[in-house]
Amino acid sequence: MSDEFLIVPYRVRAAGTDVPPEEVQAAVNSLARQTTIALNETVGLPPAGAAGGDLSGTYPNPTVTALHVTSGTESGVAITASTVNSTPVGATIPSTGAFTTLTASTPVAVASGGTGQNALSAHNVLLGEGTSGVGFAAPGATGQMLISAGAAADPAFGGSPTITGGSINGSPIGQTTPAAGAFTTLTATTPIAVSSGGTGRASLTAHGVLIGETTAAINQTAAGTTGQMLLGVTGADPAFGNNPTLSGGTIDNTPIGSITPAAGAFTTLSSTGTFTPSQTAGIVGTTTNNDANAGSIGEYITATGSSVSATSGTGLNITSISLSAGDWDVSGAAAINPAASTVLGTFLASSSTTSATTMMPPRRLQTNSNPTGAYLSLPVPSMRFSLSTTTTVYLAATVVFSSGTLTCDGFIEARRVR
Repeated sequence: MSDEFLIVPYRVRAAGTDVPPEEVQAAVNSLARQTTIALNETVGLPPAGAAGGDLSGTYPNPTVTALHVTSGTESGVAITASTVNSTPVGATIPSTGAFTTLTASTPVAVASGGTGQNALSAHNVLLGEGTSGVGFAAPGATGQMLISAGAAADPAFGGSPTITGGSINGSPIGQTTPAAGAFTTLTATTPIAVSSGGTGRASLTAHGVLIGETTAAINQTAAGTTGQMLLGVTGADPAFGNNPTLSGGTIDNTPIGSITPAAGAFTTLSSTGTFTPSQTAGIVGTTTNNDANAGSIGEYITATGSSVSATSGTGLNITSISLSAGDWDVSGAAAINPAASTVLGTFLASSSTTSATTMMPPRRLQTNSNPTGAYLSLPVPSMRFSLSTTTTVYLAATVVFSSGTLTCDGFIEARRVR
């Protein structure tokens, strides 16, 4: 309340004990009029002065310092619509504001600027996980690095990283004692010593041979002249020179330099000159039932054919062999097996490089006017074939007959003579 008001008493002018009614009425009217005036002039005015209770400041504009509400409304207004300092209280999404302390019953989500976690593991590195709560990378062992696992996975601490163009443990490459690692280019201001896996030299003589010197810088020999060999020197570095001493040495395990070389086994032996074996001993041949290797002298090839149907007067191939380039002797035999009623005429056989074609005499054998139904066999003359490329050699035959059927058999063989 502001100023107090005062009611002025009405003075009764009548004397004695009897007061006229009109005097009493006048007194009541005066009291009612003064009360009405006082209330209209004091109580009806806006409050002024210092505010108290739940208010602070001064009238006519005090501020609220506390809000005491025990039910769902405040003076008929729902709590969700009430405000403190113009900020709605109890709203689902509060307005922006500054808070001294903010406590939430559940972690603030990443989408609202939080971590989505109610605790952060000690010493772990925080990792973004989109709109999910932040993840963690355990710190790993001392000296390990956080290594990427690619764009679609969380990085993790570990060893053996792939370092391209970077540094190792923050140490520049090229220090006196660099950190371990793989280097694209390594440059040193002084030559790397032999004890550290280097040569101990800043340059190497072109075409020279490097020679170890225990822990000292490696030595170098001059390249020498064409045809010289690197020759050993007892107790000293080897050097290029001529006239080596080969006594006691071997090539392919065979002693070299003797007039009569010791016996030895060779995988391949070749010569630009002639081989002159002993006139009595010669070259030893095989001592068991085996075959010479392909391409070697003595190589043997054979083939057999049987029951090859013949047409009178038409050449045919009984069988054939394939011979690689070289000098070959070829021979064989051919036979005819006619039906009992077959009337035989001429029978010819030879080896030939032309299919189904016998060669001219004397490179073929033939018989004429043979007995009806008789089985006949002809040797094929041995003949030389000097071939520059792989060639097929046929056992060819021609038979003239009538009044029946006939088949041919035979074999052909070849031996490489050189």
